[in-house]
Amino acid sequence: MRITQCTPRDFQYILSHMPDYWENRDTLELHHAMFVREFQETAFVIRRHGQILGYLFGFIEPGGKYGYVHLIASHREHRGHGIARDLYDHFFHECRRRGCTQVRAITSAHNQLSIQFHRRLGFKLVGNTIKDGHPVMKNYAGPGKDRVLLMKSIAASGPPLRKAGSGS
Repeated sequence: MRITQCTPRDFQYILSHMPDYWENRDTLELHHAMFVREFQETAFVIRRHGQILGYLFGFIEPGGKYGYVHLIASHREHRGHGIARDLYDHFFHECRRRGCTQVRAITSAHNQLSIQFHRRLGFKLVGNTIKDGHPVMKNYAGPGKDRVLLMKSIAASGPPLRKAGSGS
């Protein structure tokens, strides 16, 4: 497996194969071309034999203190093989290299799979109220759009979570 920057061509492929990554969830509005055109240095795909197995769209916040993951997805036929974990590990490395000490992401309180996955990676859930049994940031994404804020310290440059292609 190989992780590279996401190209505009990769982005077009992802858009035309959305159900392979998101099943029946309509996430098209979250897929902004700016992540590939303006933040390409932190937009990644992982591929094997030319096939895109997953992708991560992120950026470094303007102050350079933390990285933010906007989207991460694995192809449905390759879930459970560490694709998303490998992409996060690569993003952590890039963030550390640029001087960041933290990575952030958000999800909805009802997205249990995302919450469990991020907890396994060592993310902490941050919020100012409780919803569906989790701390959430009230109105984070606008009125009535509460989100779970996920935060992980990456200050210590420890070993990678696992090497790309090492299974599990």
